[in-house]
Amino acid sequence: MAGVMTRLYRITEPNAVIWDETHFGKMLSWYINGTYFFDVHPPGGKVGNFDLLLALFGWAGGYNGSHPFTAPGLSFEGYSGVMVIRVGCALLGAALVPVAFGCVWTMTRRLPSAVLAGVLVVAEIGTLLLTKYILLDAPLMFFMMAAFFSLCRLQHATLRQGAFSGPWWTSLGATGLFLGCVSVPMYPQLSLGAHVIARVLCLIVVPAAVYLGCFAAHDILLYKTFSAHGSEEAALSPEYQMTLQGNVLHNGSYSPQVVYGGLITLRNDRLAGPYLHSHNLTYPEKHAPGKKQQVTGYRAKDHNNLFRILYPIDDPDSPAQVYSDGPESVRDGDYVRLFHPLTNTSLAVAPLSAFVVRKHKLTLQQPPAENYNPLLGNTPDDMSHEPPSSHNWKIVVAEEDKILHKILLQHPHGTTENNPALEPLRTRFSLINLEFGCALTWSLEKLGAKWAEGQEEITCSKNLKAPEALWRIEANHNPYNNHS
Repeated sequence: MAGVMTRLYRITEPNAVIWDETHFGKMLSWYINGTYFFDVHPPGGKVGNFDLLLALFGWAGGYNGSHPFTAPGLSFEGYSGVMVIRVGCALLGAALVPVAFGCVWTMTRRLPSAVLAGVLVVAEIGTLLLTKYILLDAPLMFFMMAAFFSLCRLQHATLRQGAFSGPWWTSLGATGLFLGCVSVPMYPQLSLGAHVIARVLCLIVVPAAVYLGCFAAHDILLYKTFSAHGSEEAALSPEYQMTLQGNVLHNGSYSPQVVYGGLITLRNDRLAGPYLHSHNLTYPEKHAPGKKQQVTGYRAKDHNNLFRILYPIDDPDSPAQVYSDGPESVRDGDYVRLFHPLTNTSLAVAPLSAFVVRKHKLTLQQPPAENYNPLLGNTPDDMSHEPPSSHNWKIVVAEEDKILHKILLQHPHGTTENNPALEPLRTRFSLINLEFGCALTWSLEKLGAKWAEGQEEITCSKNLKAPEALWRIEANHNPYNNHS
């Protein structure tokens, strides 16, 4: 009320044009009567958008835009509605009082401080005079203070109601609205573009360059590894490990041909995915009776990550654990067994729920000829020595890799004579269990720290297209050549 009274007091004096009313009054008159004019400032510039607001005041008060505003001292007699424009500016000036009160109250929650801020705005003579006449100062100050008040409310809403709450959205939207009203008038059109570019360069590009530059320096300085099977870089992608001097993947240390009888390590294709791993530890008896050997995911390089690729039925027929028929590439669509040489077991699936993700099947390691099933009534004496179907896995190469394979071969009909052979590091594929039709999957969960050392859970999932069901061969030891 005090702000309104001080600004409306003798608002009609003088009843004539004063000072810069000649400039701004002329333009708002042209807006009202529709007379085209050209100005160095854009429509959203320091004249344009505020003059549009003042023209709205005049139009609402019945002013027809006929006063010429050519020189100071020119009387307003006979031009009805002009004073309404001054009243509009005065009301914007009066609105500074509650806005100032609100800013201080929101920041401090102290009533004396907020009241003092309002009193200072009411009593400050310069602010009072600049908001009594047809000038741009009243709307400029109002929108600036309103933007700051909205920003204060945004901070308050973030702390009290949290981000994305109703008050948070309202305050954020109001901040943007009032900034839009005040930001363009602060700079001419050409200067605004320069200011935007300067701020993008100095406040976005430069910090990002420093941040990324630290990564670049890190990678340049750390170019080698402790050992060929270093654990420090084990969680990184194979492509990155290939750049480290001394790593087994550096300069193609492994054989490019994946063959039956070869030793491999399988790594999940997800970022920082674990290696397929097994050891002598077993699942808890309460969940999986019979001391079933664990299959886990392990992030470090380890000898227990090694598996030998075998035919679905035949085992290696030579003392060197290779097939006497010579090397044969493993291809898309093949059925294979994954034999763990350190524990003499094969990767299998049990008709039990996985330990953590219950909708998945439990993976385990079994002796190669373990086909004993007391539910069927057979005994160890009459059990078959043929590997059970739960030990067989179908290799299904990812569709993108199949397409790439066809492009590289440049076959005229877009097909190949044979299914694509697996390549270390490059080929991504799923392993589908023959008996259960599920895919070997990293569940993204961890097993118990006490009984599984907190290693990753590897399961068998019916979601055959899950990204966690894709694997790549990393280490590849080909027993038939000297490059393994």
